[in-house]
Formats: sequence, C-alpha cells, structure tokens
Amino acid sequence: MATTLPSELVQLILLFTDAETYHSARVACSHWRHAASVPFMLKTILEQTPMSLPPIHLAEEEAWNTSFNQIANLNLLGQRNHITKTVSNREIPQGCTTTTALELSSDGKKLVALKGARVMIFDFGNESHHFEFALAQSLYPLWTSVCRALTTGGMGGFAVNQRSAKHQLAVSTNGNLVAVGLGKTIQIYDVSSKESIASPAEYIIGESEAVFLSTPGPNYQEPDGVIESLEFADNDTLLRVVTGKETTANRPNRVQYLGNPSSMTNNQSGLNYWQTNINRIYLDSFALALSFREHDDEKTAFKGLRLLPQTSHQDSQQPAPDSRFFISALQTTDTNEYCIAHVPISTTPQTITIHHRLLSKRSYIGPQAWNNTHPLDQLKLMETITSDKDMISHNLHMAEDRWDHTNLPAATVSCPVMAASDDQKLMVVYEAGAGHSYRFSMGGALYVYSLERYTPVWCGGEETISASALTDDKSTDSLQSWSYLLDIIDVDVDSLRVQKTSSLESSRQGGNGYLNSYTVTAVTEKQVLEWRLN
Repeated sequence: MATTLPSELVQLILLFTDAETYHSARVACSHWRHAASVPFMLKTILEQTPMSLPPIHLAEEEAWNTSFNQIANLNLLGQRNHITKTVSNREIPQGCTTTTALELSSDGKKLVALKGARVMIFDFGNESHHFEFALAQSLYPLWTSVCRALTTGGMGGFAVNQRSAKHQLAVSTNGNLVAVGLGKTIQIYDVSSKESIASPAEYIIGESEAVFLSTPGPNYQEPDGVIESLEFADNDTLLRVVTGKETTANRPNRVQYLGNPSSMTNNQSGLNYWQTNINRIYLDSFALALSFREHDDEKTAFKGLRLLPQTSHQDSQQPAPDSRFFISALQTTDTNEYCIAHVPISTTPQTITIHHRLLSKRSYIGPQAWNNTHPLDQLKLMETITSDKDMISHNLHMAEDRWDHTNLPAATVSCPVMAASDDQKLMVVYEAGAGHSYRFSMGGALYVYSLERYTPVWCGGEETISASALTDDKSTDSLQSWSYLLDIIDVDVDSLRVQKTSSLESSRQGGNGYLNSYTVTAVTEKQVLEWRLN
C-alpha cells in the first residue's frame, strides 16, 4: 500500500506542472487538493495564464481558491483531456445516395429525403406511413429549367456549383412540417395532412413582399443571393435562412429569421401559421449590422448569426419578451471576434448591445500586430511544412499548450457554423479551412467556448452569470475565457449540435451527484462525427 506523500513534496511536484495539469491534480484526492490550495501555489500557477490576477493584498486562502476555480471553470480546464470521438456513416434510405438531400426530425422519428422533384417521408415509428409526394412546380422557375437543359445537353464547358444548386431541407421537431429551398424559393409543406400538400406556404427571396417586425435603416438592401441553409427554430415558429453568393454590401452571406412567434395561437395549425407569416422578417443580420455600425464602418457585419434559446424561467435580469440574445461573429475594420449580443425585436431603430466579446486570434494578438506579423509568420511556417497533413499535425501539437493562440479561432470566415448547448453554457464554432494549409482546403477546425461569465472575486462577486442574464454593469468586470481547439477535420460540416448529458460523478472527486458532460455532433455529407466532452 502506497504511503501518502508529504504536502511539501506534493507542492514541489505541482510547481513543475501547467495550469491544466494542476487543476486535474487538485481534484485527484483531498490530500492533493489541500496541498494545491495554498495561496502561494495558486498565485504561482495563475501567473502562467493570460488571466488578470487578484491584487497582492488579497491573500486569503478562500479568495485565491475561488479565483482559481473561476478561471478553471471559465476556461474548461481539464475538459479536453477527457474527450471521446466517434465517427459513423449517415443512415441513408434504400434508393438514396450520399448526394441525396436528407434531413432528420429533431425527435429522430422521421427522415425526409428529396430525390429529383419528389419528397419521400420515412416514418421510423410506423413503416406503413412511408409515402412520397411531388413538389409544387412553382419551386422550379424557368431559368432553372433552362440551366438544367443546358447542362444535361452535353455542354461540358459549363461548370455548375453543386452546393448552390442543391436543394435545401428543414424538418420540424415532430416531422410534420418540411421546408424546401431551391435558388430563391422557399416552400413549407404539412406532411401530416396529404390533403394540404398541394398548397404549401411559399416565399421568394427578393420578390415576395417582405414585412419587417422592425423597419430596417435607409441603407438596407434586399438579399439577392441563393438559399444555402434552412432550419426550423423556436418550436417551429421561426425558420432560419442562410443566403449565399450575395452581391449586396452584405456579401457574401446573410442570415434571416422568418416568422412571427407572437402571432401563433394554440388552435392554429403549423401550415396556417406559415401561410400567414412566412413573409415576416423576424431578424436580418444585414439590418442589424446597419444599426450597429460605429463611425460609418461599412465593413461591420454579423456573420453566422444564431438566436440563443429563450429561457423558460423568469428573472429580473431576463430580457423583455420581445427581445432576444444571439451569438455571432462580429466583423469590423478593427475587430474579428465572436460575441453574445442582445436586440429588441419590434422596436425601430433596433439598438444592439454587445454583452460579451469572446477572445479570438486578432483580439488577443492585437490589430496592428495581427496585420503586420501574421502573414510573415505564415510564410515562415509554410517554408518548413510541405503538406496539409503536416500543417494539421503542427497545429494540433501547438494547441497542446492551453494558452497558445492556436486554440483561438480567427473569426474571419464568411459563414461560421455555430451551436450553443441547451443550457447556454457552451458554444462550439466550426470555421471552414481553419487548421489547414490553405483556407480553401476541405474541412476545417472546431473550437469550444464557455458562455458562462464570472465576476472576479476581487471585484466583489463569486457568482456565475448565465449568458441569458447578462447586465451592462458587470460586462467590464468579467473574466475573459479562452476557447480550445476541439479538432481539425478534413470534411466540411453542414450542421452542428451541442447537447448536455449527465453521468454519475466520480467518488474519488468527492462527488455525490451527477457530473455534466456535453456531446458535440457534426453532420457532414457522408458522416456523423461526435465528440463527448466529459
């Protein structure tokens, strides 16, 4: 039986560790935790981090331990050491291929496939309910038919962008509503009633009359791109639409939310709601950028904008019912960073408040240093690395240092893919091309942020502040969080999901309840990738 090491020897060992290893040692057992909780030890380890330290007079053991715990929780120390990755092939129905547009309902009971101009519904709960129907002809305008005739007529000199020409699908939570997008046209079908399939709700971007819940500014421009993504949100009362290949000042992408949740009634069917509200513009990322512009900065843009779920509990710090929090990449002349922001929905003009800015490469290095040294560093790196595989290995190795800026995203991509957990404590970002030799490489990198915020103990607070209950007076006093590099992959991600799970807490950690963990799911054209974060 091993004898217990003296506390002095344990402390000597811990002084040679980094902050992440130190944190793991603190939860190993009560003896190591006691040895690692001395203020001198904590101060020495915290000096290795880029975080602000408490004033020197704050020498009480409890305060130093609280400070370390805040920084450890905010920066997810130890989480990346317990990640399990699994890769599986997407389930493809018989008769379909990997290029077939497929979408699964949130409850996992219905799969929708699109083959040509026909939609096939697969009901896993009742195979007798499998059926298919033809899309309305109005989805295919004349120019689409002409293009198809040209490309299938042997004119090999014409290259067709498959991603922009691809049908886009979205399925409601219970699978009763199916949204189909092609080009600029969106149609929503009620597949629970075969009688109503012939009369879908329809909206044509840039052509149908749009009604804004908040009137956009005078410099607003209608979208002129093509649909690249569809997704139901907020209990199927909103439809998130991403358009790409725009030529407006918002180029190349924008995000719109269609619908008007406040008008939904209990006795109204889903299709009736959408026939009335499909042309209602709930939010528009370009309109928000116009409202937020400072000093007439024409480069201001909110990229990849995604609404955070509305919280179910009431709190004095909660926003008004007609206002929302969202996550987005904020890109300006001087700034590239992810943020949590708040916007009133139905007021004109809309006032956007940035409640929390998340650290990125540029904001950490600084705009001047970023502009001057980053290209040179890349050139020097490319001289020593000859393949994309070597570049990926190099970046993964550099990211082992928790405070290396390889763990920070650039926030410069035109359409980042983001997802927040249902408890709004974790955010995952996918940036296409990141981590590879070139930005146009297939695949990209995923980064994990904590969305929690802590008021430093030396500012008089110990509580955690949820992302949905932020207040202005604490925004400047909160500790900064570093993301970490989750993985670099060689396939493009179509969608992301972050789900909270629970497992029994280890008894050696002194736990007597449940330990929260998260599962990150990335869906690609052929595969489903999952990372379990414990």
